[in-house]
Amino acid sequence: MTKNICFLSITLLFLASCNSKYKYNIEKSEHGLTIQQDSLNINVEIIDDAIIHVNKILNTSTPSTIPDYVTVLEPQSVEWELKETSDRITISTKLVKLFVNSDGVITFETKDGKGLLAETNERTFINSEEEGKQHNVSQGFQVGDEGLYGLGQFQSGIMNWKNVPIRLQQYNQEIAIPFLVSTKGYGIYWHNYSLTDFNNPENEIVFDSKAEVNNNSEDAIAPVDGEKENVAAYAAKEAAEKNIRETTFTPTKTGEYTFLALSDNNGRMRGNINVSIDGDSVINYSTIWMPRRYSGKKIRSWQGI
Repeated sequence: MTKNICFLSITLLFLASCNSKYKYNIEKSEHGLTIQQDSLNINVEIIDDAIIHVNKILNTSTPSTIPDYVTVLEPQSVEWELKETSDRITISTKLVKLFVNSDGVITFETKDGKGLLAETNERTFINSEEEGKQHNVSQGFQVGDEGLYGLGQFQSGIMNWKNVPIRLQQYNQEIAIPFLVSTKGYGIYWHNYSLTDFNNPENEIVFDSKAEVNNNSEDAIAPVDGEKENVAAYAAKEAAEKNIRETTFTPTKTGEYTFLALSDNNGRMRGNINVSIDGDSVINYSTIWMPRRYSGKKIRSWQGI
């Protein structure tokens, strides 16, 4: 999940500085702690037994001063426990455990030790584009056998967003909400007002061939001798008028493939877009108000299509 984010400003009253076994300095407060890594500060705030708020910010950045109108619940008085080793800290409440590894990767488990989700080091990062002003942020998670629902209201008909790419962007008939709910019983809310790409596609397929018809061709579209017409030429002309493009997609193994189609056309807001594979519609939008990115999925075997 990649996003541009305005960081949440969290004010913590530090009560003590711990003599930590952990390799980084830890500042503990009544409702959480801050880990001061080499280039990153990680704030962990225990809201209640089931809600933990994590905020990562580069130590060269200035926290936002914009008022928080979303995460308004104040931390409750709950019991929590902190354990440390040189490579990991563990925060436990009555319902959930949170682990922070020395590389900054965060993992969540139930109180019984059942895995919920874990960040991936490869896709979790903060890149500063302009010091103190803007950041490119990516956060990746490993998930298990579960369904992932939420993210807002979309026209694609897709409900389970596991492995499905979608751009969270507000349109007239599409509502983006950065909140995800798992069938495992947990939810993730990103305190994020920015454009967000969820499940960025790993590969790009370019529609580089466009059906066109040569008006000077000797192949006439009109019927010949009142009986016969050039069906191929007529189909090519119709395809050109509809802006029909073609490409080849060759799956490498059996499974479900997901797609994100981009159709900008200088900010087009009406018309329709249809992506089909072997005659089966994968993406089909025909409403007046159109987004610029469209999600779809299809189960395919390994044979080329």
